[in-house]
Amino acid sequence: MRNTIGPAIRLPIKYAVPPYRYAAPLKRSLVDSGIQVVTSLPPDAHALISNGIITAGLVPIRMLIDGKLRPAPGPMVYSEAETMSVLVVSRDPVQLRECGSIAASPESRSAVAYLGIAMDRTGIKSRVVAGFSPDAGLLLSIHKCALVLGDEALKARTSFHVVADVGELVNDVLGINPVYAATGARDASIDLGHVKPIPLDEDATETSRITGISLDEARRYHELIRLEYNEAKLSTALKTLTELLNESPK
Repeated sequence: MRNTIGPAIRLPIKYAVPPYRYAAPLKRSLVDSGIQVVTSLPPDAHALISNGIITAGLVPIRMLIDGKLRPAPGPMVYSEAETMSVLVVSRDPVQLRECGSIAASPESRSAVAYLGIAMDRTGIKSRVVAGFSPDAGLLLSIHKCALVLGDEALKARTSFHVVADVGELVNDVLGINPVYAATGARDASIDLGHVKPIPLDEDATETSRITGISLDEARRYHELIRLEYNEAKLSTALKTLTELLNESPK
């Protein structure tokens, strides 16, 4: 019997990208590759992918460990050490062990895991609690310290004291490169490892304008935040974080 159905139609890939300034080169690279970009915070992207609404996207590495999605070759968010935009901040100069409680921005799944493990490893008794806003000023109106991410963390650098750069802390204490988000997907055939985001001068200019950090700082920021796929760094981060989470007291 003749096949009247015809060849399968491959739908365009829809990829979730966070609404942060570091993602500007990634959005450009994805669009240039013919991929449809959807703006979504990483935790929300996890739900969109899990429910089949979009194809893939950046999701918290913490949620890839025990979620319904698998890590797939594709863009990641990581740094060698210092991150600049994953920070514990305070109104007054304090040490991390003096924070008492640290209010975490609501979308900070991976950063919370990293920070909690690093503090446990170094004997710091400050605890991380769920915050009600991503805004550092609002969180610090109630708590001595706050864990903030992305553009809000960059803005906080201009107004508050940096208690700890979580990327540096992770590298110093755990000895790994901090990977915060990675490409998650349900389809095992998804492979976006070819996407190579490259920051341009205009990215730093716009980041400086929006966040208030200097142009030199903005340039350094876009150099520090890495977005290309690195299988070795992702594998190491997933393995280490999984082991340490299993060891941590429940």
